[in-house]
Amino acid sequence: MLRTHTAILKLADDDPKSLGISRIQPGVTCRQGLVEGVHYAIDTERGTIRRLQPFGRELYTFDMLYEDGAEAKVAEEQARSAALVKAQALAQSAVGVNIQNLTAAQVRALLACLLWQAGAIMKDGIVRPLGEWLR
Repeated sequence: MLRTHTAILKLADDDPKSLGISRIQPGVTCRQGLVEGVHYAIDTERGTIRRLQPFGRELYTFDMLYEDGAEAKVAEEQARSAALVKAQALAQSAVGVNIQNLTAAQVRALLACLLWQAGAIMKDGIVRPLGEWLR
């Protein structure tokens, strides 16, 4: 069953932002007139949005349809996002460091960021089977 969802977001940078729901159907609309594919891109499976070009710092309202039952996936994505924030903080300390001088913790944090980005980490922090995420 399809349901509607509305998300209000500030798209002040190019980082992906959660729309609060996953398995979004094509055709997300922005009430302020931004155009998908021109101003922003949607990852319908993960339920994220990222801007494609700078266009201000105000709040934007997005309306979308999603498949019912996606709430569990959103909870998983939010848990993964929390773990990513922690890993990102540590990975940030690796910026400007020669790769040969990285600490083991920095290497783990950088790897965690890459695995998360690939969809390889479950909400409990366990790496998914390769066939589920490796392309």
